[in-house]
Amino acid sequence: MIRISLSLLILYTVASDVCLLQLQPRRVLAETRHPAEDAGPTLTVKVPDGVGLKRVFAGVGDKVAILDFTKKTEARLLSESPAFADTVTNLGVSSDGRVALVAAGAQLAMLDARALGTLRVLPVDISSKANVTYNRINNGPVVGDREIFFATMSEAAPGRGFVLALSLSYTGPLASPTVSLLASADVGTSSTEAVWSKATGKVYAATTEGIAVLSFEPHGRAALEVEEVIPAGTSSSDGIAISSCGSFAYIAA
Repeated sequence: MIRISLSLLILYTVASDVCLLQLQPRRVLAETRHPAEDAGPTLTVKVPDGVGLKRVFAGVGDKVAILDFTKKTEARLLSESPAFADTVTNLGVSSDGRVALVAAGAQLAMLDARALGTLRVLPVDISSKANVTYNRINNGPVVGDREIFFATMSEAAPGRGFVLALSLSYTGPLASPTVSLLASADVGTSSTEAVWSKATGKVYAATTEGIAVLSFEPHGRAALEVEEVIPAGTSSSDGIAISSCGSFAYIAA
């Protein structure tokens, strides 16, 4: 499944591979296979806004691999994280490529990648709910020295879904990064993905009932509130994307 589009370059995953595709003319420039044969499938790949192809983060089995695609025709494995509690299904990466928030089943964790030789997995404890699954994590706005991320969390019973606004901050190269929960919203039914629109400032979440539209206020007493749920004519959804103008939504079902 295609995850990241970079102008005329697309990074995508196939089985255990991460591939770099050039669109014009169309050809595969480079691909890398995880060195461990039993590593499991590559489920997600993210590219930091400020770093680009110098640090590509890929969830491979229960680990995160950091890759370098800058040579275009050669992919290089820079580092590999310790194992997470479960399969890495999704992750969000800071704009400087130094920290990643990782969703791995019931575990939400932070990967400190400031030193590639010593990647650290740090726990993120933001919920007291039991039997939850963290689904996807996407970048939101930058507010002062904080980067905002939006994650979705589902409860096994009674099957409710939540959108979480998370704040990532760290000051200086030696300071440990910290993650805090700014706000959360109950979207009623299971939610797979939530994305923030720069054009509207709102958050759009794919749920089993349609698209939940949420207002987000990051300043002062942060707030995340459901404004409406737009029926999408489908009983399930796998993801959502919002156009740059904020006028169109695309859902995968």
